[in-house]
Amino acid sequence: MAFDKGLVTASGELTPDTVDFTCDIREMPVALARLTGITGFDGELAATLRVSGNPEHPEALAEVRVSDLVNEDVSFEEVPPVQVAGRAHLREDRLEIAMDASGLFEKPITSALTMPIAISLAPFAIAVPDEGVLDGRFESEAQLETLARFLLLDEHRVTGDLNVAFKIGGTFAQPALSGRAVIDGGSYDYDRTGTSLDDIAVLLVADGSRVNLERAEANDGAVSASGHLALDREAGFPFQWDVRVDRSRLVRRDDVTAEIGANLTLEGAIDAAMLAGTITVHTADIRPPERAPAMPATLEVVEVGRGTSQQHPAEAEQAPSAETAANTLERLALDMTVDIPGRAFVRAYDFDSEWGGSFRVKGTAAEPHVSGTLSAVRGRLHFLNRRFALGASSVSLDGSYPPEPTLDVALETKTRDLAALLRLSGPVSSPEIDLSSEPALPQDEILARLLFGRDLTQISPMRALELARAARILTGEGDAFDFLGRTRSTFGIDELELTQGDEEGEGMAVNVGKYLTDRIYVEMEKGLGEQADQVSIEVEVTRNITIESDVGTDSEGGVWLQWKYDY
Repeated sequence: MAFDKGLVTASGELTPDTVDFTCDIREMPVALARLTGITGFDGELAATLRVSGNPEHPEALAEVRVSDLVNEDVSFEEVPPVQVAGRAHLREDRLEIAMDASGLFEKPITSALTMPIAISLAPFAIAVPDEGVLDGRFESEAQLETLARFLLLDEHRVTGDLNVAFKIGGTFAQPALSGRAVIDGGSYDYDRTGTSLDDIAVLLVADGSRVNLERAEANDGAVSASGHLALDREAGFPFQWDVRVDRSRLVRRDDVTAEIGANLTLEGAIDAAMLAGTITVHTADIRPPERAPAMPATLEVVEVGRGTSQQHPAEAEQAPSAETAANTLERLALDMTVDIPGRAFVRAYDFDSEWGGSFRVKGTAAEPHVSGTLSAVRGRLHFLNRRFALGASSVSLDGSYPPEPTLDVALETKTRDLAALLRLSGPVSSPEIDLSSEPALPQDEILARLLFGRDLTQISPMRALELARAARILTGEGDAFDFLGRTRSTFGIDELELTQGDEEGEGMAVNVGKYLTDRIYVEMEKGLGEQADQVSIEVEVTRNITIESDVGTDSEGGVWLQWKYDY
């Protein structure tokens, strides 16, 4: 029988007393495995099978060789072709299996297993005695960089050598494992978080009924782990793994850096486990982008000629693995504390603050419930051309899922004639912004005094536009881009505006102002037309008395004494 270029020949007979069967497979394309639902592989298969003897206790010999085995998925394009050779021999109710794989690493992977098994063809039956003795081995010298590519750990860069040598003994009901796995000179980098571990050394030792992690450390011992796994099938292979992280900078990104310490324990069995302990964020520096990236639009795609109830093949392949991952996360319970004693800085373009607090993480890995509060230590915000001091403020989580942080942020600033309070409150997804003052004034009047230090009736048309933009920002409708504001910040000045002259024939002018002290303000006006340039100085003598003076390039000028009283 021919399949593509492959050829299958078979012959044999089965009687009550004897069985004699032979099957040969030559040059069979591995890609034909898609007929059985196994897709994505290519290579060439050759195999032979011989079955003879008494049907109740037959003897069988199978040999398999796969040449140039590859996965055609583009994710595996850097994984070299693998050569696989295997042999299985059944006789006297014992099965001997041996398999070698070469090409993936510098040295072949070798494995062998001898186990009791009773196979009958007449009648057909298979039995594995629980007390049957096992005898096996597994050996490999692997390069971690190649292993990471094979496991599709594309975002994880791993180097080092993994040497494994294990022997399998005991019985089918109570297996025993002996040997060791060693990693020397390893390193690990994860670009997404900027995590980097160097000088990784691991020693895993099996002593029969337990596998012990005797040594696991990195970064000169700052990161370490220990633990054990019991080879007890009836108890679900119970385990306990302890992880300790001394103060280490494990997050290094352009927008986030953090020094973290941890004491965590993962304990349980295959069917249920718990992750418990404490994570301490010693320092953190968070620099969020000035403007959040736009979320891509989600388009609904309908394939013509295909029913809505059908599932895409790719979706069908991903569904089982996604379901398995979800079930695993549901079986992992959480009981952790995250402490942030302070020195957690949030630095945005116009915002600089320090925070501290504590959170408790309960629930499961699939549905974590986080509760706690992050409180402000100090901070400031440059907004509306003013410096606001961060008052008593907090960000809280109430343990609900999905988590929805709640803001209660107070920012305060003072001018010569009022104290203003900017408050953000409510859920972080849709906070309410409120601007109030003492003495109490309408919001537009507060904005005018904060922005320009003048009453609403004294501002120019250009300043009125800037005032309107500030009002839109407070309602969540404003554009984050502010050309004049960015220019002021870049050149370290307090005022920058374009004005239109009041007299006929006067053109546009650029006004640049700077507070030399809290009470002395200097402003320069550069005409863009024929009008003269001018320099003005304003000195606040008291809260109610101000002296103003200006002089122009046309030699005109003057000095004024201004008195005002708010009632």
